[in-house]
Amino acid sequence: MIRGTGGVLMAPPPAEAAEVVQLAGTLSMGGSVPARILRYDGTTWRDTGEEITVHDVVGSMEGTPGKRGLAWFHRQSGLWILWQLEC
Repeated sequence: MIRGTGGVLMAPPPAEAAEVVQLAGTLSMGGSVPARILRYDGTTWRDTGEEITVHDVVGSMEGTPGKRGLAWFHRQSGLWILWQLEC
């Protein structure tokens, strides 16, 4: 989602998008959960207010709200895949 002076444009992320995220709910193995995108401002990671849904396609991750992770956009499926999660 891109916000501009002309309104909001819904568009898929670039082919090789990766994001640092923070879980906004509880993730069960093999499930999906909303997550907030974080950006580094030179000092700390800050919540951008943007939310995506991340998926545990391997079925090996569990997490609670506030846990941070790395998500990658899988273009073929259109899913944000969680590939690393804070222990």
